[in-house]
Amino acid sequence: MTQTEFRVARSAPLTATPPTARRTPTLAGRRLAAAGLSALLLGVLAVPAAHAQTGPATATRVVTSSTDATTLYVASVYQHLFKRSPDAGGLSTWTQHLRAGSPRVSVANAITYSAEYRSNLITASYRKYLGRAPDAKGLQDWLDAMSRGLTIQQMESGFVASDEYYLRVDKQPSRWVAKLYRDVLGRSASSQEVAHWTNQLNGGASRYNVALGFLLSSEHLATVINSHYESLLGRGIDPTGRTNWVRAIQTGSRVEAVIGGIIASDEYYGRATASAVKPSAPLPAPAPAPAPAPAPAPAPGAAKPGPTNTGVPAGTSLRVHNGDLTITTPGTVINGLDIRGFVQVKAANVTIKNSIVRGGPTTFGRGLVAVGSASHNVLIEDSELAPFTAHPNIDGLRGMNITARRVNIHNVIDSVHIRGNNVTIENSWLHDNAHFTSDPNWNGGPSHDDNIQIQAGSNLTFTGNTINGSKNAAIMLTQDAGAVSNVRITGNWIDNGACSINIGAKGTSPANLAITGNTFGRATKHKDCAIIAPEAFTFDSSKNVYTDGVAVVRKRG
Repeated sequence: MTQTEFRVARSAPLTATPPTARRTPTLAGRRLAAAGLSALLLGVLAVPAAHAQTGPATATRVVTSSTDATTLYVASVYQHLFKRSPDAGGLSTWTQHLRAGSPRVSVANAITYSAEYRSNLITASYRKYLGRAPDAKGLQDWLDAMSRGLTIQQMESGFVASDEYYLRVDKQPSRWVAKLYRDVLGRSASSQEVAHWTNQLNGGASRYNVALGFLLSSEHLATVINSHYESLLGRGIDPTGRTNWVRAIQTGSRVEAVIGGIIASDEYYGRATASAVKPSAPLPAPAPAPAPAPAPAPAPGAAKPGPTNTGVPAGTSLRVHNGDLTITTPGTVINGLDIRGFVQVKAANVTIKNSIVRGGPTTFGRGLVAVGSASHNVLIEDSELAPFTAHPNIDGLRGMNITARRVNIHNVIDSVHIRGNNVTIENSWLHDNAHFTSDPNWNGGPSHDDNIQIQAGSNLTFTGNTINGSKNAAIMLTQDAGAVSNVRITGNWIDNGACSINIGAKGTSPANLAITGNTFGRATKHKDCAIIAPEAFTFDSSKNVYTDGVAVVRKRG
């Protein structure tokens, strides 16, 4: 990978620090649920409680001598992924699912998303980059973080950026870059490559962002995927497969899903079941298809928002502004600022772009960027809203007349807090909310943090966003401050919360509410609770699916 091949990743979440680095991850822990055999988890079939271990299983193993194809397939998957034979319960569970008609990809993804397999991935990353196994707390912290959406690449970036890793090169940026090439890309760097990335670091680029760029580079991902092809299919990856899988990961697919796709393929199934007893007069079998590339997630013409395509673009020079900004001149454009304070918009047609807003100390509730009047409005693009220190009084965007595109908002109570009309959030990443178990705004009870809270307003549009990481709800529509109408929630990736979208019982059914074409995860506090609303409320909730394609059923609350 040359210095011209890719750019440093956009600003990364402040919560992606590994347990071995300077601080403990602040991603709130929500473990993978050990559900019943037919439940679905994170868009795939749930792993039964007996098989959702956080480490290598210790139960008695059974090795089957059956020549049934389904049995051979499940046994092969266990041998490849866990280096062991399936236990009796696991073998029975997955063969029953497959014989009942469950798609292979659902079973495969359930296994690759399990705590046991993720523990193997995490342990392998620890050994590769830190030269040791994880401690028990560190392993559990990362499992909890992954259950809430953290990717392998983000975790490994934290390892490579950590002080533990940096100390191995005596905190020398040039030696760190050279080691990054060896450990991530498996080759030596040229002097020009070392010089380029050392200059980037000396110029203010973070180790985390540089490492994430390397880990998401085509050069690294092609090597990773090829190793899985060789292990699972006994061959190297073909050019088309390489292009499709690399692109899939770079646009939001998880490594677990890639591996699940490979072991769900006809090619893998054919290899795994080759020794099955065939009927005496079999029909000619079709040639196995190569491992398929994944179908893209439904999105409104854009990649899934995340660390590489939201926030301040790489290479942007930022000028520090200390203190709050109150904008009173119509048409003001704020570009390339690192604002160590709050922004209050008191003018029309204000634009904020390529900037970071960090807030500061406050004794009352406020947004990092706020619009409080119907005669004022703001467009914010390619920016990051994240306080230095989380606080119960700090939200991300607050008010009305706000348009946000490709904005990265995290470490706040409510990512977007709406109390008025005309709010549009597009292609943005709302994630990893701040949460306090003792919040003074809730009489010492836990925070009610939402990615989006709608208290009143009309003409509200949320499309093409990644929305996750809250405790209360991804989208909370309360009508506490007035009626809500003309709301469009479509084409988003949504997860977490007690229920992901919660329509409160106050008032009457919001007029012209449409929640359509969204993809939901299953990491909600209440099982399969993507959308909940009062029985009497009527609105369009069609074409919503979980990540495995199962249709979302609205809950009546």
